[in-house]
Amino acid sequence: MSERHQTKPYPLRMSDELRDRLSAAAAESGRSLNAEIVDRLEKSFPNVDQMIINHRAAEIREIDLALLALHDEAQRLRTLLLQADDPHFRYTLKKTENRIRVLSHHRDMLDSDIANVRDGLVNAAIADD
Repeated sequence: MSERHQTKPYPLRMSDELRDRLSAAAAESGRSLNAEIVDRLEKSFPNVDQMIINHRAAEIREIDLALLALHDEAQRLRTLLLQADDPHFRYTLKKTENRIRVLSHHRDMLDSDIANVRDGLVNAAIADD
C-alpha cells in the first residue's frame, strides 16, 4: 500500500479566500492543494538540525572569545616569567595553557558536530531526490 493511502485524511475547514490563495500558490509551485498545505505546515515547525547548527555555532563563538582572552593571558604570563622566574606565574601559565587545550578540543568537537549535522542534511536531501 502506498504512503498516500496510509495517511489518514483530515477534513480542513477554511475560508474561501484562504482556499483560493492556497490553490493559487499550489498551482504556482506545481503542487496539489493538499501538498501545498502540508508543505506550509511542515515549514512552520522549527528545523531541529538548523537549531543544532546555530546552537553549536554560538558555542564556538563563545569559545573563540575565551580562547582569545586565554592566549592574551598566557602571553602576559610568559612576559612576567621572563622578568621574574616566579613559581606562581609558571603554575598559572601551565593552568592557562591546559585550559586552552581543553577549550580547543571542545571547539573541534563542536565543529565536528556541525559537519555531521550538515552531512546528514545533504545525505537526506540526496535520498529525497
